Amino acid sequence: MTTAQDDGEADLARWLEEVGRRKFSPTSLEEDPLPTPQPARPRIPRPALSFLLVVAALTYLFYYFTDVQLHIILLPALVVFVAG
Repeated sequence: MTTAQDDGEADLARWLEEVGRRKFSPTSLEEDPLPTPQPARPRIPRPALSFLLVVAALTYLFYYFTDVQLHIILLPALVVFVAG
């Protein structure tokens, strides 16, 4: 009776024997079997990205400041008459 573990050990032993018979060639390590793929779109350089983030932050702050000023202007005025 053989189990799956016994079959796996036999396969492993066979594979190790095959690997042991192979010749090692240092030139095969120098070749890149899987070249790194180039990105589909060009990357934005870091200074340009920083500039875009600063512009976006300033735009938002300008919008926020304008919104607050409009809310202040739209507040109802309170006129108090003091008799004296």
